[in-house]
Amino acid sequence: TITAMRGLGAVGAGFVIAKVGHKYAVIIALSLLSLALPSVFFARIHNITGYSLFIIGRMFMAIGGTVLIVYTQPIISRFFNAKQKGIISSVNSTGFNIGAALPLILFMVPSIHDSMINN
Repeated sequence: TITAMRGLGAVGAGFVIAKVGHKYAVIIALSLLSLALPSVFFARIHNITGYSLFIIGRMFMAIGGTVLIVYTQPIISRFFNAKQKGIISSVNSTGFNIGAALPLILFMVPSIHDSMINN
């Protein structure tokens, strides 16, 4: 479902930017990305509702993140030369993966993991 939402987000990115412009399209993408923040806490609900809400949050994150990567490419092209564009573009998409990995690392710390599971 996450991959499907990324594809949907990439296709919808062109439509959104054509309708509302680049500035507001980025605000919409950031809003979708931030809708995923509460999904971390849905994992504490140990039933199908918690899992469903978690997956929905991940879908918002997939759409927002993919669209944001698409929207930053024209900016990268404008400010960097051809040699730098490849490096900056790969760092740009890597940043989202690092941002997703940081909360996971926190859950690997036993005291944080235990407080999330037991409370």
